Amino acid sequence: MWQRCTQGVNGALNLLTQPYRPDRGTASLVTLGSHRDLTREAVEAVAWGGERLALAPAALERGCPDGARGDRSPGAPGGTRYATRMTRMPETYLDAASTTPLHPQARVALLAAVDEFGDPSRLYGRGRRARLLLDRSRERLAAAVGAHPEEVVLTSGGTEAANLAVSGVARAAGHRRHLVVAAVEHNAVLAPARALTAKGFEVTEVGVDRSGRVDPAELAAAVRDDTLLVCLQHANHEVGTVQPVREAADAAHDRGALLFVDACQSVGRLPVDMAALGADLLAASGHKCYGPPGTGFLVAGGQARLRPVLLGDERERRRRAGMENLPGVAAMATAVAARVAEAPAEHQRLARLGERLRAGLGAIPEVIVHGHPSERLPQLVAFSVLYVEGEALLLLLDAEGIAVHSGSSCTADTQEPSHVLAAMGAITHGSVRVSFLRDATDAEVDRLLEVLPAAVAELREMADLDSQALERAARPGGATVDRERR
Repeated sequence: MWQRCTQGVNGALNLLTQPYRPDRGTASLVTLGSHRDLTREAVEAVAWGGERLALAPAALERGCPDGARGDRSPGAPGGTRYATRMTRMPETYLDAASTTPLHPQARVALLAAVDEFGDPSRLYGRGRRARLLLDRSRERLAAAVGAHPEEVVLTSGGTEAANLAVSGVARAAGHRRHLVVAAVEHNAVLAPARALTAKGFEVTEVGVDRSGRVDPAELAAAVRDDTLLVCLQHANHEVGTVQPVREAADAAHDRGALLFVDACQSVGRLPVDMAALGADLLAASGHKCYGPPGTGFLVAGGQARLRPVLLGDERERRRRAGMENLPGVAAMATAVAARVAEAPAEHQRLARLGERLRAGLGAIPEVIVHGHPSERLPQLVAFSVLYVEGEALLLLLDAEGIAVHSGSSCTADTQEPSHVLAAMGAITHGSVRVSFLRDATDAEVDRLLEVLPAAVAELREMADLDSQALERAARPGGATVDRERR
C-alpha cells in the first residue's frame, strides 16, 4: 500500500504514527519529497502509540526496499526515499537490572506532585506544602531501609549517591586515608575511590571467587587501623551475587572504619535494613526500583560525617546542594514503599523463573552460567556463550523483540569487557544478563529459550566461516590478488 506524502517530514511522521491496521498489511511505505527531509533526528523522533517503532536500515536506501512488505502499486515512484513502518512486534523486556518502568502508584504520585509545585525551602503556603510532601517522602524512604528520616540525603540517582558516599566521607576525613573496595563494585564506587589516590589516599581492592563473592576473611585482612571506609555492594549488578555485608560491617567496625553499601540492585527486591546489614552509609536508585529516572538517595548514619560534593546552598542539611526534585522524590518514595511491600510475595516466583531459564540454558552447548548458586538475586541470570560476541547476540535477540543486556552494565556505551567477570576469572566475551520485571511470566522465559539456540548457532556458524577465511588467507599465496582481473 503506497501513500504519497507531500508535507515533508512532519507529514511522514504523522502517517507513520497512525494506528496499526492489521487489515491493511504489515507495513506502510511513505515517500518523502526530498531525501534531505529524512534526517536522523526525525526518524528517531517517531513514536508509535508509546511503543517502539523499528525502522529497517534497508528502508532508508534509495528505491523500494526489497524486504518491504505490503501492496506495491504499479505506479509506485522510483528513485526516492522511503521510510517503512514495521509491524509492531511484542517486546519481551528482560533487562530490569538496567531500568524499570514506573510503578502505577508512582505514576499517580508523580502527576499529583507536578501539580503541587513549590520550593520546600520557602516559608509561604505553597513552600510549606512542598516541604510537607518532601518530608513525608523522606519518611517513607527511611522506613523502607530501616533508617531515620534525617539520615536520608536526596540525590539525582544511585551514581550521585555513591559518589557522595565515597568522596563526601573522604572530604570530611581526618588522619584516616585508606579505603577498601571490592573489585566487583559498580564503577560509581570504583571511579571515585580510585580518584582519591591522587589526593593522597590509598585504596585496596579485594578480589572475589569464581561466583563473584568476596571472602570475608580476605576483606577483614585488608582493613587497617587507618582505614576510613569499606565499600561492599549488597548484590552485584551484573551476576546477582549477594555479598557477605554483615561480616564486612563487623570487620570494618572492629578497626573503627565505616561501611558503605551500594544497595541499588537490592532495594525493592531483597530485605534491606541498615541495622541488620551493619551499614553506615547506603545508596539506592529510583529507576532501578520502579521509580522515575533522575532520582536516588543516600542514607548517612549518625557515625558518618559527610562534606558535600555539590556546592551552592544549604539544602539536605548542608550535605547536598541543589533544588530537590519534588515530583521525582514523591514518585520514588511511593515506588520504593510499594516494592518493599510487594517483593516478598514475588521472590519465589521470580526465583523459579530464574531456575527455568538456567535449566533451559543447559541444553545449549558451551554456555557458562555466572553467579553464586544460592546467594543471589532471584530475578537475575547471567551467562556467557562461548565463541559468540555478546553484542552480536544482543542484536539478533533484539530483532526478535527480546531485550537483554550484554557487556559491562556501567560501560555499555563503549562495550568494554566487564570488570566484574574479569575479577571473577570468567570469560568476558559473549556475556548476557537477563533480569526479570516484577510481572515476568513463564512465557517470556520460554520465548527467550525458543529464540536463543538458533541465534547462538547462527553466530557460531558465522564465526566458523570467518575463521576458515582467515586460515585460507594465511596460507602461502592465499592473499595474492590477480591484478589482471582487477
